[in-house]
Amino acid sequence: MPVIALRLAVLVDATLVRMVLMPAFMHVLGRWNWWAPKPLVWMHDRVGPREGENEKLTSSTPVLVV
Repeated sequence: MPVIALRLAVLVDATLVRMVLMPAFMHVLGRWNWWAPKPLVWMHDRVGPREGENEKLTSSTPVLVV
């Protein structure tokens, strides 16, 4: 009987919580979903990833052609 209960709990968690409730809750929250405390925002601005900065295409860089 405990095995059936465990399987049911995993099934409910995988379907109801992760596939229905969490995406709906994230949609309702909107921008608040991605809130970060000020120290983390400061740290990300200072040392976070930079897109396109100091990235040069060299002959050794593989290029995906579609």
